[in-house]
Amino acid sequence: MREEVLRRIRSRVPKGRETLAKNTRGKHVKSKRLTVGFAESEPMSFTTPDKHYHVSDSNRYFEELGEWLEDNAGDPALVNFEGRLKDHLLRRLSDIEDEDQTFTDEDRRNIVIVGDRLYRHKAIRVNYTTYDLRRAQDSLNPRTHADIMVQSHEDEDERDPHPYWYARIVGVFHVYVQDFRETTKTHERQCLESYGCDGFVNDDDPDAFGFISPDDIIRAAHLIPAFHHGTTDEYLPPSIVRPASDNDEDWVYYYVNIFVDRDMLMRYLGGGIGHRITKRETFVVCFRITRASDRGRFVMAAVPRIVDDDFESF
Repeated sequence: MREEVLRRIRSRVPKGRETLAKNTRGKHVKSKRLTVGFAESEPMSFTTPDKHYHVSDSNRYFEELGEWLEDNAGDPALVNFEGRLKDHLLRRLSDIEDEDQTFTDEDRRNIVIVGDRLYRHKAIRVNYTTYDLRRAQDSLNPRTHADIMVQSHEDEDERDPHPYWYARIVGVFHVYVQDFRETTKTHERQCLESYGCDGFVNDDDPDAFGFISPDDIIRAAHLIPAFHHGTTDEYLPPSIVRPASDNDEDWVYYYVNIFVDRDMLMRYLGGGIGHRITKRETFVVCFRITRASDRGRFVMAAVPRIVDDDFESF
């Protein structure tokens, strides 16, 4: 049965979009894309409930970073890819939460990516605590379950800040790094895992693409295209971060589905005893949903390119 499903999927993949190397067991599988193909094998062991996330330990799927960037030169999603990656690694290594923290070229040169290799993964599992103190899990991948939500970091003077930011995973990977800065106590090799994400804004926005630590993800999000507004090719030129099925187009707007399950609804209503971290931040959202529900409207919208017409009067 599984072989028949894989055969049908392969038959629908247009020529030229397939993985660039044969899937030979134990050998490096090369690809221009950030994702690992559906038909590729990457076993994962059982994920224990106490872990927040779990990525495969495999080093099979990797790219030579310099060569891979050269092969994809001109892709708007990969502008300053290595610089942004090293800034992300520096923040992780230094326990800096401020995403606006800048680093010098000297700092970046002292971060060495071992072997100049970027290791790709097929999926990542995320455990989280539900509103009623149970443990649940989302299995995420860049192909079919790619939308995530993280805690927002709005400016303190922002009026009615939204508690969450939303992004789409375009790749799951890890690198081995060595930190040779003078302030570092050890220069031993370390493994850091990360997401590559699309932030649902135009490609000329500096925050359109970036990296997120798996520790920062809350859970999967359910974003529904606003079909009435259609698609556009103006947000992002042809890029490897898009699935082939998108035909180089993006939906103009999305709705955030807050009713996908009970836990998701409570993350916006507030008051879930298992949502201690976001309890205060969801108070404003709770008020806005109550006001909107009085008039029969339940559209959540306070993020880039999310439909927000229903809340303009509040």
